[in-house]
Amino acid sequence: MSVKNNPWLVNYTNRPTADVRLICFHYAGGSASAYRNWPKFLSANVDLLGVQLPGREGRYQEDFITNFDELIGKVVVALEPVIDKPYVVFGHSMGSLMSFECLRQIGSKGLPLPLFYIPAGRRSPQFPEDEPPIAHLPEGDFLTALLKEYEDNLGDVLRNKDLREVFIPQLRADFRLCEDYCYREKEKLNCPIYAFGGEQEQKLGEKEIQGWAAHTNCEFFAKRFPGDHFFIHKSESMVVREINRYLAMYSFDQVAS
Repeated sequence: MSVKNNPWLVNYTNRPTADVRLICFHYAGGSASAYRNWPKFLSANVDLLGVQLPGREGRYQEDFITNFDELIGKVVVALEPVIDKPYVVFGHSMGSLMSFECLRQIGSKGLPLPLFYIPAGRRSPQFPEDEPPIAHLPEGDFLTALLKEYEDNLGDVLRNKDLREVFIPQLRADFRLCEDYCYREKEKLNCPIYAFGGEQEQKLGEKEIQGWAAHTNCEFFAKRFPGDHFFIHKSESMVVREINRYLAMYSFDQVAS
């Protein structure tokens, strides 16, 4: 299956001969278009693919998937044809959980792992959530919980009735998905992990971000950028240029040989 007819992937650069692919997983309530501006800052030798889950944008008519293991299995199948060349994986928030478990499954299948992996805006998965589940709440209570958590970033959307009709089901489905996640001990990844976070991200302490080191047999470091949980938008150009900097250390002729 090519990227063109793969509903799980959106190509934002259309660079089929690029040296490397950057595969990005979006946050809860989001979609692949969270990364639509990245090509403006991305090196010319990188092809950008956004993972698109059912129930949003071009897949709006499809049912949401709220079973975590089911979703990971489907995403891995969709990724297999596009990891035939060097690649990098980036995941933000919910996307960190999804990408992490996809890479574990890819590794267990003996398929190639990425040059490096960047989980962003999420505590390492061995740390349990410290917030009660909210996906099951009636709409009014669910909306109140969302506003309490994301007022600064989603307040305008959540107070608009028309937008709520689109985003509340999507957010509820994604929260169900995250709440269905169960961490299990498995083999470490044989690729470097570079964890990103926001400088003003209150719920991502040093212990939680440094915890990602436990999941790699290779190099690890953590880096923070200006902004809160959604620093990937506030510091968009800085984040992408940092990825470019890491990629510049690779010789793709050697990697691909």
